[in-house]
Amino acid sequence: MEQDKQNPSPFWDRPGQAGSGNSPQQFRRQKEEPANGLAYASMILGVIALASFFTFTIYPPIIFGSLSIILALLSRGGSLKMHSKAQNGVITSSIALGCDVAIFAMAFALIFVTPDFFESIYGMSYQEMIEGMENGTLDYEDIYNNVYENMYEDTYEDTYEELYDHMPEDMRQEMQEILEQMQ
Repeated sequence: MEQDKQNPSPFWDRPGQAGSGNSPQQFRRQKEEPANGLAYASMILGVIALASFFTFTIYPPIIFGSLSIILALLSRGGSLKMHSKAQNGVITSSIALGCDVAIFAMAFALIFVTPDFFESIYGMSYQEMIEGMENGTLDYEDIYNNVYENMYEDTYEDTYEELYDHMPEDMRQEMQEILEQMQ
């Protein structure tokens, strides 16, 4: 250690202070800049963006994620490096934005690229729906009823039929007896 003080290393000492005897821990403490409020806000908004992604709404992750990235960039100030809190904000908001874009792209593809999917839910094509709404022959109640008839009833009926087909014979008989007693 004595030899290090006599022959200071430029790695441990800051430029212009040769021979000051700074330890690596002191050098690291001097090098780190404290996180400012923008870095903390960026991290918090990034976490909110990621959490709001799970609400399956499109807009909150876009808003919070974009604000998080902007605040992270602003928190740098004149420095070339970002504080770790700001980096965490950028990472979480980037994940939320990426997942949000992927969900939006898949929904767009299901609705507009594969017309069979749209027709299976609404009972009509997208073009027929728009024309019916423009003509006044179709309103939101009709659309809701179509969705209910095409999606929910068919799904439940198919599910019960499949379950009934795969039931053992004794369970089928018990189920029939229960249904007869209910009537």
